[in-house]
Amino acid sequence: MPYVEYTRYDEPSKSPTETAQQIEEMRRQRAVAKKSTALSQPPPQPPNVVPVENILSRVVHYKPKNAVRPLRMVPHECGPQCRRSDVLPLKDLRTYNPLTKPLLSGWERQLIRYKANKIVMYRAPCGRRLRDMPELHRYLRLTGSDMAVDLFDFSPTTHCLAEFVLNNCIIGKKDLSHGKEMVPVPCVNYYDSSLPEFCSYNTERTPTAGVPLNLDPDFLCGCDCEDDCEDKSKCSCWKMTLEGARTIGMEGDVGYVYRRLPEPLPSGIYECNSRCKCRNTCLNRVAQHPLQLKLQVFKTDRRGWGIRALNDVPKGAFLCVYAGNLLTDATANLDGLNEGDEYLAELDYIEVVEAMKEDYEEDVPEALKENDQKTGSNESSEEEEESSEEEETKTKSSKDEDDEFRPSYVDVPLTFNKHLRTREKRKKEKQDNANVEIKKEKEKEIEKEVEKEEKKEIKKDADNENGDEDCITISDDEEVREPSRFSVQAGMDSKQLVSKHRSVRSYFGKDEACYIMDAKVQGNIGRYLNHSCCPNVFVQNVFVDTHDPRFPWVAFFASTHIRAGVELTWNYNYDVGSVPGKVLYCYCGANNCRGRLL
Repeated sequence: MPYVEYTRYDEPSKSPTETAQQIEEMRRQRAVAKKSTALSQPPPQPPNVVPVENILSRVVHYKPKNAVRPLRMVPHECGPQCRRSDVLPLKDLRTYNPLTKPLLSGWERQLIRYKANKIVMYRAPCGRRLRDMPELHRYLRLTGSDMAVDLFDFSPTTHCLAEFVLNNCIIGKKDLSHGKEMVPVPCVNYYDSSLPEFCSYNTERTPTAGVPLNLDPDFLCGCDCEDDCEDKSKCSCWKMTLEGARTIGMEGDVGYVYRRLPEPLPSGIYECNSRCKCRNTCLNRVAQHPLQLKLQVFKTDRRGWGIRALNDVPKGAFLCVYAGNLLTDATANLDGLNEGDEYLAELDYIEVVEAMKEDYEEDVPEALKENDQKTGSNESSEEEEESSEEEETKTKSSKDEDDEFRPSYVDVPLTFNKHLRTREKRKKEKQDNANVEIKKEKEKEIEKEVEKEEKKEIKKDADNENGDEDCITISDDEEVREPSRFSVQAGMDSKQLVSKHRSVRSYFGKDEACYIMDAKVQGNIGRYLNHSCCPNVFVQNVFVDTHDPRFPWVAFFASTHIRAGVELTWNYNYDVGSVPGKVLYCYCGANNCRGRLL
């Protein structure tokens, strides 16, 4: 007979930790997802992707070997005897970083920490310490040194001996300028084996057919300064720069500050030229000097070729100019359609300055002229009622009204609204009537006398306004506009208005337009500067070999301190949508990137 035998089975006892884990696992197994207020776990961080530039390059801080140190300071009067003769001449150091040239010529740069601050001082070869640019410039003049002040920098953030070094690359070229620059311009590519497209390297601009560039020095204004043009009030070249700055409302110390430009000057800078008697170390000779900084052309991943600084660049330092072929506007448009417009730069100095001048007005567009002429016919019903009331008032007191200015030779009479003036007079009359009823007889007599005097003054003002041919007051319900001048010519049509302001460019010819600098076929290192929505370089118009406002030099300056290895970029200032059917995206990578260039 079958039977069931019960046996006792004791499960192994679980530890409290295992029991708690089992309960927690059962709690997590839910049939319905529920929201939780618990803090979310941060996502796993992606592995740091090191750019190619950081893998193949580094910044090295050199230390000059066997450098001549300054002498021990002994009280003396500084003069030409303080110059050292046991150092290399400055011309033999042209391939070095400009900031290292003094350190190789017997100078010493000291970084002093004082109360949590850093101060830079220079020790001259004779042992004297110099604390700032004025002292340095005074010392260089006393000793007759051939060094300029832009070879020194008193900013503690600048590392004069730092240099960007590239470990290896796929292909490179030692000098793109082929010896035309004082400093070699190397070119590297670590993405592929391509080199920049062919370009005839030239450091000067070349005028083409139809460009009237006059470089005759007899048309220049020169100075006879002997103090390196330090006194701006006595230098004739500095005066031209200061007078131009006043036209746009800029006063004070503008332009170069010890051969550095801290901020752009839209009105332009007039440098000393071949007619000036000042030395080569003049404080007003900057952009005319050849390339001194060590720059490198390199291949970028998405933006073609670019330029980087191999050494630290102080703020306001001069970088290079933009050279190429000077073209007329018509030629540039034709070449741009056939060969591309990526290297075209417009010389619009005149238009930029005129737009910034105080009280400058552009010519009124034709659309606005038509709207102004249609103002009288498009008035509202309220304005018509007010005009009828004005006519009634005009019949009662014709002496208080101003006659309308209606030239007999204009086909359609110009309609001027005077609602605002009449309304003010009506309000004044009502107030006077109310005061007459309230006040006493004596006050009435006084008020009548006052009213008579006011009417006489109003009549005189009206007569003066009618007699003034250069000023017409136009009033309506919304705004009061007073044209500064209205010139009338014989046979002038009613739709033609003569503007008071005339562009300077129109004085050079009827069909004169902006000239274009094209660096596609011929140019210098400036053609490789890329665009950025957050640039570290700004452009400045400079006049050197001509004072013709149509042909300024296009010079580039550092807008901030640039460390070694950083790419140099400037803002192209393209108008998005200005070229129909052409879209150009921006890959600068800045936080404020617009996304598009065109």
